[in-house]
Amino acid sequence: AAAVMKRKPAVLKKIIERSVAVKLKIVKKDEKESVGKIHGSSRMLLNYGHTVGHALEKLSHYSLPHGEAVAIGMVAENRVAVGKNFLKRGDAEKIISLLKRVKLPVAIPKEFSGNDINKAMALDKKHVDGKLYFSLPMKIGKAKVITV
Repeated sequence: AAAVMKRKPAVLKKIIERSVAVKLKIVKKDEKESVGKIHGSSRMLLNYGHTVGHALEKLSHYSLPHGEAVAIGMVAENRVAVGKNFLKRGDAEKIISLLKRVKLPVAIPKEFSGNDINKAMALDKKHVDGKLYFSLPMKIGKAKVITV
């Protein structure tokens, strides 16, 4: 985290290369984000934090930057994963700690109610046929797509 905050080129390069490799592996298996492929190889796995994050962006009229909205979304979606016994509380706390160390927000802004967020999520592209899709972590580095 310290090297990231100092923007050390070698560290940033390693992170970007790894991120691109993971994304490419998933996208090759599901180029069009198929709803029918929600288990295992779905491109929807890349949406971790985005379901709530996009709702927050929309509610803020896009004044909340994408990365910050997704960070907050990750924390909110971790709560869902912990509640469903997918993710250990300790892993959720590690993720929050890392986000804080790189100076990303972790709390939903007070001006947005749960009802507001739910309404905004219902308008998102991840809301298909009356179902909302979430990519929830099972552990750090492993996720599962679920519908609610």
